[in-house]
Amino acid sequence: MPTSGNIQYLRQHEIDRTRWDACIDNADNGLIYGYSFYLDAMCDNWDALILDDYKAVMPLPWRRKYFIYYLYQPYFVNTLGVFGNIVSKEIVGQFLNAIPAKFLYWDLDLNERNKVCNYNNHQHLELRQRKNIFLKLDTYDKLYQGYSRLAKRKLAKAKEEGIIITKGVSANDVIDHYINEYEKKNRIIPDSVYTNLKKTINNFSKNNSQTYMAHTKSNEVLGFYLLYTDKRFVYSILGGSTEKGKSIGAFYALTDAAIQNVAGSQKIFRFEGSDLPGIAFFDLQFGSYPIEYLHIRRNSLPKPIRWLKK
Repeated sequence: MPTSGNIQYLRQHEIDRTRWDACIDNADNGLIYGYSFYLDAMCDNWDALILDDYKAVMPLPWRRKYFIYYLYQPYFVNTLGVFGNIVSKEIVGQFLNAIPAKFLYWDLDLNERNKVCNYNNHQHLELRQRKNIFLKLDTYDKLYQGYSRLAKRKLAKAKEEGIIITKGVSANDVIDHYINEYEKKNRIIPDSVYTNLKKTINNFSKNNSQTYMAHTKSNEVLGFYLLYTDKRFVYSILGGSTEKGKSIGAFYALTDAAIQNVAGSQKIFRFEGSDLPGIAFFDLQFGSYPIEYLHIRRNSLPKPIRWLKK
């Protein structure tokens, strides 16, 4: 279904935040990642493409290195793309056609409702399927029946070891434990990204965020988990466990606790980040199912430097 509307490119300061957030809120495919406060926190910079009077929108997170402008996927922003109630594959193609030519390199993940056709410049566009894992939140009894034997065995082990799950802990503490466990050993994500993630917490009420800590009776931390929720989804944002926690099923216990808390809501639990085989294997132990979304990459850099982004 083509659109006769007008797609306009706006700089970040030109965007009407009220209309923007209303579009995300009312969109059939709206995600927390698309709200202006989340983009402000997690993107170095972001501009946008907007169809007509905010009928559909597409955030454009960007950076500049030397003289090159490029689009990138920010950390802790699983997918973006086109949001709205009219997101046919033709319209998605029109949005891609409207991306300003100054952005010479794209590296973006589109949301699962975005398909692409009628994109004019196929010369440098690469499309690749990525995987996420979803779980429809039925009653807990029904959900537990769908758990794998491995998951049930891990949960029994966690119970036998006396793991205690505490809900409603400080989100900052969860993030700090994650940094200490993973980033101190192998720095991947800059400290500034975690500082920005902490900024998003203030925009969620207690009903829209979940935090959990797994620990022993003596308060030794074994695992940690941060999730966000909206009217459609539960988002697995950040979580993990210590080496000891891994050996006794701490993150299985944390995931089960998070699922129990939202069971029966009929929302979708988004495991996120499940394109990695090891993570996908874990996420599929809870009766969940895979869905696909598109990763798009376009390299229009000048030939002398194009190889740098291969």
